[in-house]
Amino acid sequence: MGKTIAVFLGINGATTSLNESGVVKVYSKENENWKVIKEILLKMDESMSIVSIRENIQSTIEALGDCRIFIGNKVTGIPYTILEKIGYNIWEIEGKPEEFLDYVLENEYKQDELEFADDVKLQAVPCPVSNGKDGYFSIDLKKIQEGNINYSSKQVLLPFLNNTPFYELEIICSHEPKWLDMELKRKNLKADVESNAKNKVKITVSHKVCGES
Repeated sequence: MGKTIAVFLGINGATTSLNESGVVKVYSKENENWKVIKEILLKMDESMSIVSIRENIQSTIEALGDCRIFIGNKVTGIPYTILEKIGYNIWEIEGKPEEFLDYVLENEYKQDELEFADDVKLQAVPCPVSNGKDGYFSIDLKKIQEGNINYSSKQVLLPFLNNTPFYELEIICSHEPKWLDMELKRKNLKADVESNAKNKVKITVSHKVCGES
């Protein structure tokens, strides 16, 4: 399956603001046709508390799975902050899905090609190294980023988290990456965070044991 696109729609079938209640429909293109593969009701209004807004957005994101493109008429405030933090590509478009889905998909692929070309120009991205014990790895992200600001925490850590079996990963950084917490939840991992007065944070990532929340 290719890229999926989440669209927030009102009762008229057109995109609506995340200040209102509606339904998030997840679209996937099969051959030349777009198909709705998931529908998620999302209750939102300006009278809701910040806690309720966060909870509703977070539960919707969990239901979206691997989808990383979100479209609404207006995406601002807390919903935008949460979506952007996790790594969603956010579009603000007025209209009905059939009017813009092909346009969005085409431009998403173009952006992927540009980012890939930029990555190729860089030297190999650093990755965690073994501590000498099977399954135990570490990386000094703080030192890497001080030496080359082109490397984002996602560039360095995501390939390892997605592709390398491990028991424990120790990360040294200047601050905890904003996107990391949600990614760990998605992968059923946990993180122990320690900080000191020298602007250095140690994050120890490991797998949750049975029954651990």
